[in-house]
Amino acid sequence: MFDQYNELYLKSLEVPNKTRKTASFATDEVDLHGYNAATFAVFYGDSDDTLSGSVYLSAKLQESDTSGSGFTDVDADDVIGNTSNSFGLCNAPTEDSTIYKLGYKGTKRYARIYVTLTGTHSNGIPVAAFVVLGKAGTEPVTAQANP
Repeated sequence: MFDQYNELYLKSLEVPNKTRKTASFATDEVDLHGYNAATFAVFYGDSDDTLSGSVYLSAKLQESDTSGSGFTDVDADDVIGNTSNSFGLCNAPTEDSTIYKLGYKGTKRYARIYVTLTGTHSNGIPVAAFVVLGKAGTEPVTAQANP
């Protein structure tokens, strides 16, 4: 076995809580400085609404050179695992309670996930999001390496 513990940094971008999401939202951002690999993931819990072709949610990656502003959608050429920056399409009851992931190979310093809820989500769905950063310039990776 190889040591990943000292090579990877995990950061929560959206903590699941008792509030179920009923509207589109952006997660917290992550500072990618010092890392050369990033995999983003979104986890949808059990929806209290009936998901369908008209009531669904999806996620996409956004990037910026500046913390807190200027976020734009990531180009399809800068993602790994899909042909666009969109991932995590959840439009059927069998697709919730699932983790969806997408790799990032762009050059911007900051990134986040934007989750779009389409249709009427009256009761909502729990959503969590996180990023796994790797190929750090300095190892071992610690929580202090990327506050």
